[in-house]
Amino acid sequence: IAVISEGEDGDLLWAARRDDVLRHLLGARPDQLLNRIPGMSVACEKLQTHAALSSGCPLPFWPMTWAYIGVKVDQLCARIFSELPSGARVIVKPSRTSKGVGIVIACSKDELRRALLGIPQCLRQAAGGEQDLLRITDDAIIQQYIDPPFLLGGLKFDFRLYVFICPADEQSQSLDEFGPAFLCREGLARFCTKPYPQTSDCRAGWETAHLTNTSVSKTSATFERATCLDDGSSGSKRKVSSVLECLEKSGSLDVSKFWGSIEALVSTVLRRISAAVYEAAVAKDTYETPPVPNICGQRCVQVAPERFGQAFNLLGF
Repeated sequence: IAVISEGEDGDLLWAARRDDVLRHLLGARPDQLLNRIPGMSVACEKLQTHAALSSGCPLPFWPMTWAYIGVKVDQLCARIFSELPSGARVIVKPSRTSKGVGIVIACSKDELRRALLGIPQCLRQAAGGEQDLLRITDDAIIQQYIDPPFLLGGLKFDFRLYVFICPADEQSQSLDEFGPAFLCREGLARFCTKPYPQTSDCRAGWETAHLTNTSVSKTSATFERATCLDDGSSGSKRKVSSVLECLEKSGSLDVSKFWGSIEALVSTVLRRISAAVYEAAVAKDTYETPPVPNICGQRCVQVAPERFGQAFNLLGF
């Protein structure tokens, strides 16, 4: 495979920045592969994902979730805490952010109101450039906070697993479906750097006890670099396989059942979001908000359906 920066040669066009993604979308030859499925980035925004997962019957792995689009904040906060069990907390996640930016845990409707109204200012402070500023919105999802979570060594953790989605054939495209998908049975286990608190107090420093994002934990004074990749009992970042081995040895988990559940979860999510991806791929707003110099949104809309047979995607779950 030839590694290139322009879409003139090579078998595969790889892009990370949005402007490069759109230029490759427009400039690729029919025999070239693209590393981004059109519409995928929009469909994977938290608000869009929530809408897709909420269509159809309720999913057992998706907690109580509410959408916020910047209006009627007082009514929404009151409704959320009237619908939650007594003593429950919520976690606020801005729709378009990553790396833990803007996430807040709220214990009351007043705390939730302050968190929602503070989203724009938080995102402006975290913006890395003009493109980030142009993408700022009030949009967020609010979810019931799972408390207590599953702990290992007193620490909250999560698994970052990866799924490779192949280009879709003509039959899949006609049904608004993806091509074949493959789940990697290795990944990254991300651990908080402070023990999970036994109280609901959310004071300064709570992020390192509640958020597993590496962007948050790596700045902590208690971040622990793993010295042995096969040791699933230490380190702020560990191999999934090593952690699963620890959990199975302790009797906390059946690894074969775990992977069966993950496969079911992944296939369900991909089925639910596929239509949203196809819909976003032919929406002019996908390519023009924010605008990219010398990129015609209408031309992207026309070309996008032709690229589903050329485009693949690596998704993190």
